[in-house]
Amino acid sequence: FAGYDSSARREDAVGRWKNHLGGGVPEGGVQAVVLGIGARGEFQVLVGKKPGKEGAVLVWTTSGESIGVHPLAAVMGGVAPEQITFEGAAGSIIASGGRAEEGRVVIISAAGVELWSVSGLPVGGGVAAVPGGSVLVAVGEEVEELDLFGNRVGRWEIGMQIASFGRLREGRFLCAHPHDGRVAEYGSGGEMLWSADGFEQPVRVQRLANGNLLIVVTSSDSEERGEDAAAVELIETTADGKTVLLRIRPKGVASITSAARLPNGNTLIGTEKGLAEYTPEGYAVKVWLKTAISSLHVR
Repeated sequence: FAGYDSSARREDAVGRWKNHLGGGVPEGGVQAVVLGIGARGEFQVLVGKKPGKEGAVLVWTTSGESIGVHPLAAVMGGVAPEQITFEGAAGSIIASGGRAEEGRVVIISAAGVELWSVSGLPVGGGVAAVPGGSVLVAVGEEVEELDLFGNRVGRWEIGMQIASFGRLREGRFLCAHPHDGRVAEYGSGGEMLWSADGFEQPVRVQRLANGNLLIVVTSSDSEERGEDAAAVELIETTADGKTVLLRIRPKGVASITSAARLPNGNTLIGTEKGLAEYTPEGYAVKVWLKTAISSLHVR
C-alpha cells in the first residue's frame, strides 16, 4: 500500500499479501520479496532528444556513459518520444509523442521489438498501458481508452486539464493539473482516489521509489522571484504532497521537459538546453548533453 492510503486500503493490501504468501512464514525465516527490474541492477537511462546524427533516442548507463547502438533506440527514434514509460509487469516500454493529430504511441519489448503502435492522435498529456491490451491516452481534460486497433472503447471525464499522465501500478494512475494547481491519483474507472493542491502550475509529476513526489512547477511571478530567478523548478515533496523536501532551479532555462532519479541519489533534469545531473542540494555536477531533451527514463 502507499503511505498516504487510508487505513481501509492498507488493510486490503495487507490481506492480499497474506493470501499471496500463504498466511505463514516459510521455513528458514522471512525472505525479502524483490519487485522491479532495477533490483537486478540492470539500470539504463533512455534519453529522448532533438533528432540529429545520433538519432532521437540515446541509451546510456546511469553514470553517463553511452551504451552505443541499441535496438531500443532504433525503434523509439521513429517516435521522437515526449514520454518514455517502462511497464514492469509486462517487461515492455511505451514511447509516445505528438501534441497535434500526428501523435504516435509504440509499445516495445525489452529486446527492442515493436509490439504495437497507433498513429494520428494527440498524446502530449501522457500514455499508459492497461491489462487486456488497451492503452489509455490523456487528451485535454479526458483520458481515452484505445483497443489494439486504435479504436476508442472508453473515456474518463476528468474535468481538469491534464498536463501529465502515467500509470503507477494496476488500477492507479497519476496526473498533474496545472490550471488547478493539483496533482491527483485516479482509479481504473477514472475516479479520483487522492489529490494534493496548492502547487504553482504543476506540469509534470511522478512518484519515486520511496513514495515521494517529483513535480515540475512553473511560475509567472517574476516580481516575487526576481528577474534572475528561474520561472521553472523541480520540487520533491513527501508522499502526501504537503511538505517540500528539495528544490532544484536550473539557471537560464525556460522549461523542464523531464526528470529522473538516479541510483546515486542525484537527479537528472532535461531542458530545452540539455541534460544535467544535480545533487539533492541543487548543484549541477555533470552536464550529460547540450541539446534539447524531450523525455527521460531510468529503468
